[in-house]
Amino acid sequence: MNEPIGDDDYKLDAWLCFPPQIALRYEEDHAVERIAHLRLTILIALLLYNCYNLVDAILLPDLGLVPAVLRTLVLTPFGLFIYWMTGRIGAAWRERALLAGCAGALALTIVLFHISASPMSLHAFGEFSLAIVFANMMAVLRFPHAVIFTSVAFVAASGALYLRSDVSLGLQSALLLQLATACLFSLYGNYLFQSRRRQDYLNTMSAERRAERAEREGLNLRDMARTDALTGLPNRRALDDIFTEWFASGDPVTVMMIDLDHFKEFNDSLGHQAGDECLKQIGTVLKAAASGDSMFAARYGGEEFAVALRHVQRSEAFRFVEGLIRAIGSLSIHHPHGIGGVVTVSVGLAFKNGGSDTSADHVLNYADQALYWAKREGRNRYKVAEDRGVEQDLVAKGRPRRCQLAS
Repeated sequence: MNEPIGDDDYKLDAWLCFPPQIALRYEEDHAVERIAHLRLTILIALLLYNCYNLVDAILLPDLGLVPAVLRTLVLTPFGLFIYWMTGRIGAAWRERALLAGCAGALALTIVLFHISASPMSLHAFGEFSLAIVFANMMAVLRFPHAVIFTSVAFVAASGALYLRSDVSLGLQSALLLQLATACLFSLYGNYLFQSRRRQDYLNTMSAERRAERAEREGLNLRDMARTDALTGLPNRRALDDIFTEWFASGDPVTVMMIDLDHFKEFNDSLGHQAGDECLKQIGTVLKAAASGDSMFAARYGGEEFAVALRHVQRSEAFRFVEGLIRAIGSLSIHHPHGIGGVVTVSVGLAFKNGGSDTSADHVLNYADQALYWAKREGRNRYKVAEDRGVEQDLVAKGRPRRCQLAS
């Protein structure tokens, strides 16, 4: 299991290596680009490398066809093999194969320089600098590999030059200074390129992580703003959002307004702390009951709750509310003035038919009216707003659409 990435992980070590948690991701993100770059670079390198057969014929005439045979029949197939393998092996072995190819090409150049007795062969010493510049700047060896390759190349070239008895000490020193300059320049260029590229990657990852964190925090704040702190249920704002979505869809929706019976007397007798605990338990029941994707429970305010159901038949809604009333009663929360000595609820139901353009406010108000009638009939029950007797009674008494319910 990958460990989480902390803020301290967004930095490179002295060798420009990523932290383990990031190294694999970097290689995966750049694999296609890196493979394409290496394949093009290898083809260009092989073309130019074989052009040096002509240079060797001029500078190393005493070796005859040996340089051409080695370049054409040994190093070129090896380079083509690396070309073929770059897309078929992992990142670590791909970079090792590239290092081996650069080392092989340099080794051949050093061997030819060492064994040649031609006076013109000293001019071939410049090929060492070209090989080092190619490896560090064109192939862009990974920086640890570049350090190894450059150090070994400088030591090997220095040894080959030192063993040439036909070269004066002064000329040896001048040639080695030129080679050392090429090594340092190319190595520093390799460091700058990879440092900037890798640090940019880390900066991008860090920015993405900060953005993700900010998004999560924003979502958390939004959820907090949409959640009732006491019960943990969604609040009125969240309910309004759900109503906006569900009522715009044209789907059938059932709305239930739920109110605790005689809750004022409960608070007066047992205190508000007990009242809060009671609301929490009711919220737990509602959360468990309305746990499906097409169900939504919210605290509407005070001791009122609301439940919305989508895509359910009316018979299902009736079974749901009956079970809900029984579940709350079975909590057996002691109520000195309650029905049967326990906390109970009254529920009003209203429906929006599928395809209807009835507004959420309209259905909610009818559910509220049905709730009022359930309380009038004795509480601990539910009533449906569409019952003709309910509507007539409310109209006759001039009931306002959103009234203050009696407890």
